[in-house]
Order: sequence, then structure tokens, then C-alpha cells
Amino acid sequence: CVARRAAAVRALRARCVRMMTAAPRQRQRQRHIAAGAAVASALACATTMSARADVGDSPMVAEMLRRTEANKELHAIELQNKYCARQAAIGVGDCAGADTEDLREMMVESKRAVEVKAAEAKAALGE
Repeated sequence: CVARRAAAVRALRARCVRMMTAAPRQRQRQRHIAAGAAVASALACATTMSARADVGDSPMVAEMLRRTEANKELHAIELQNKYCARQAAIGVGDCAGADTEDLREMMVESKRAVEVKAAEAKAALGE
């Protein structure tokens, strides 16, 4: 934030030098833009600092991170299945010659295997 503020001050000084040589209407416009940029920079610094302080303490964020990690493998399988279906429709890639029924069965089975693995891991943690 300190670096951002210093950069904003340097930019503001450079604008002031340019404004002194600009036409009156243009100077007014440039002042408004410079003031808006300074306020936006200060607000951005304040919000990021407060957001960083709250993230570690929030049980909701901790729960969301845990669930995201738990579902990471499932999302990867779903993405692979989507790409496989697209390849089968186009006729290229590993899934090019797959029949639609076989493709559906394979997708359901891969998703089920990941869900079973996640359920076993959840049971091992005692949840």
C-alpha cells in the first residue's frame, strides 16, 4: 500500500506539472481525474488490508477452503468428462471413437469413483 501511495503521489505531481501548461478546462478535468485516482488508491489499500486481516479468522472462509480442496478432484474429473464429450462429438482426441452410451457410462463411473473416494476420506477424518 505504501508503494501504491508513493506511486500515486508521483503520478499526481507529474500531472500537476502538465496541468500548469494545459488549457483551463483541461486543467480542471485533470484535477478531477487526479483526485479520483488518489481516493481510489486509498480505498483499495484500506479494503485489501482489512480483507487480509479477516480471512484468517473467519470460520466461513475456512469451511469454504476445506470444501474447495475436497471437491478439487471431482471438478477435475468433471472437466475431463466435458472435454472427452466434446472430443467425441468432433471426432478427435482420445474419445473420438467412443459410443455415446459407453461415454456416458464412463463419465458416471469416473464421477462415482471420485465421490466414493471423497466419502472414504471424509469418514477417515471422522466427520
